[in-house]
Parts: sequence; C-alpha cells; structure tokens
Amino acid sequence: MKIQLAWLFLALCTLACKKKKEDDAAVKPVGSNYTVTGSMRDFSNATYTGYYPQEITLDKVNDVQGTMLPTELGIPGHIILIGGSKSYYSNFAPTITLDPNTNKITAITNHYGQPSPNGRSATLDPSGINAWDPASKTIKIKYWMDEPAVFTPHRVSFDETWTYIE
Repeated sequence: MKIQLAWLFLALCTLACKKKKEDDAAVKPVGSNYTVTGSMRDFSNATYTGYYPQEITLDKVNDVQGTMLPTELGIPGHIILIGGSKSYYSNFAPTITLDPNTNKITAITNHYGQPSPNGRSATLDPSGINAWDPASKTIKIKYWMDEPAVFTPHRVSFDETWTYIE
C-alpha cells in the first residue's frame, strides 16, 4: 500500500511540474506585468522627458486589448518627468490591441477617448517593431501621443520595450 501511495504521489508531482512548465511557456501578454524601458521625446517642451524604467500592468480590457497601468500611478496613464520630477500626461493612457495569430500590435488608442476631452490621442508609429515576442516575453512598441492644439503632427514620440516580470 505504501509503495502504491508513493507512486501516486510521484505521478501527481510529475503532472504538477509539467503543468507549471506549460503555464510558463504560455504567458499571455494582456493582463501581465512589465518593466518599461525606452525613450520619449516631447516636441513641444524639452523639459518633459521619459521616466524609465517603470513598472506597469497591461490591464486587461479583453483577451486582445490591454491598457497601460503604471504601478506608481495607480490609474491608467504614462508616468513622465517634468524638469526631473515625476508627473504624467492627464487623460492619456495607451491601450494596445494585439493580433493573437501574428503577435503584432495592430492598434493603439487612448484609454480616455480618441481624442480625450483635452484633445489627446494615441497613434501607432509604423516604423516600430510593434509586436509581442513570446520567446523573450517582451513587447516592442513605437507610438505617438497626438495633441493637435499644441503641436503637429505628433506632440510626443515613445519608443519602448516592455519586458515581462515573472
């Protein structure tokens, strides 16, 4: 009886370990946590610069869409530096759409409206990789924050890598 219980225990442990490895390999980009690095340039005000690295959750909208939710901010947004002090663009939070078949980012919009009440919208920069890489568990994305009343054609450019946090 003890031998049968030992074999049963061993079999259950093996299945549990196998399941864990399968789960790790199938990380879903939406709903996961990331460290964001990269660069940012505000064409209307050089004292507004990027705040990197920052930790975010790609807050799940649905299975293929997620909104940037910085851990330090606690609301959808994008933390920046203004003259060296932390701040953020009000009414601006990137929401990305992923194609699950190609892992490409097919769209980016502003969580607060396209445009938001203060005229801000998000636009994907087609010169970027703009994709989720399941092997490295990273998202590489280039996008703009547009605000035509302040600066055209694009007010801010972002070129970022979002690295999955285990």
